[in-house]
Amino acid sequence: MGLVHAGRSMDSPSLLARLRQALAAGHPTAAMALLAQLREQDYPAALLRPVLGMCHPGLDPEFLDLELVPPSILIAPRFSELLCECGLDPLLVELAHGCDLRSFVDGPLNLVLRGERPLYKGLPALPIVAYRELQRSSRTAVACCEQPLHSPAWRGRQTWWPGRRLPPPAAPTPCSARP
Repeated sequence: MGLVHAGRSMDSPSLLARLRQALAAGHPTAAMALLAQLREQDYPAALLRPVLGMCHPGLDPEFLDLELVPPSILIAPRFSELLCECGLDPLLVELAHGCDLRSFVDGPLNLVLRGERPLYKGLPALPIVAYRELQRSSRTAVACCEQPLHSPAWRGRQTWWPGRRLPPPAAPTPCSARP
């Protein structure tokens, strides 16, 4: 692994070059693996947009982001075989949008990501950015609930208990004093 600078590996530019090569050579498996590495390294979406935009020219530029849209959907217009890995239910997409997955990714996907149409019938239309924020909020709440009440994670969240303070944690009982 290369040097790390500002949370990004210095290997990221070579990963991006390898991604371009994999896409040009028609290797979807290699492209998916490289996208996973770039996402893991928090590679900036702004630098990935030109490459992803070549794969998915019909998608609004703000959605060419690995944090918002699964990589298989981002490169699906170039590699339609990846649609089976995208996590979308083809039958529900057809019922909601009247088209197959390929047509959905090329057309109504932007409307769904903007929150103008629901993904499936019976679901609310919700912009993908708002959905991501809800996910982050729920992860924070779950992480908070998994912490002991005397942990620093909980102590920092005492503001939602107005006027109450948690008592200090009890001193640990020595092992010899335990029954």
